[in-house]
Amino acid sequence: MMIALSSIQFAALQLGVTLHPLREPWWFGQGRFLVAGLVIAMAMALVAVGVLSLVRRDHVRQGPTMRRLGRALGLDAPQRRLLEQLAVKTGVRCPAALLISRGCFDTAHRRYKPQGVELQQLQSVRQRIFDR
Repeated sequence: MMIALSSIQFAALQLGVTLHPLREPWWFGQGRFLVAGLVIAMAMALVAVGVLSLVRRDHVRQGPTMRRLGRALGLDAPQRRLLEQLAVKTGVRCPAALLISRGCFDTAHRRYKPQGVELQQLQSVRQRIFDR
């Protein structure tokens, strides 16, 4: 056993590597930076996945037609979400129909009976879309 160990040490010396016993755990010194870098990289990857999933969910939820029509009419994201909520709560299958048809918008508005801030926001959306 002693011969094998000394031959390993001799081979290491030949390669220019010195073998010395570990006096401190590997996470001290240079290993600490490696671990910190890996933790930071994993955290950044998790944040990126979270942001991408939120963006993807928003795109799937509103659909391309709703987004395109809303942007063309000058609606921002909160207004588009408000219209989508109105469509869901009143049973309108396609929220884009609220942007196209004044009658559909008014019928959904009457069914939902919004109060307070929602009422003001929906009235401003209606004026923006249909009263041009």
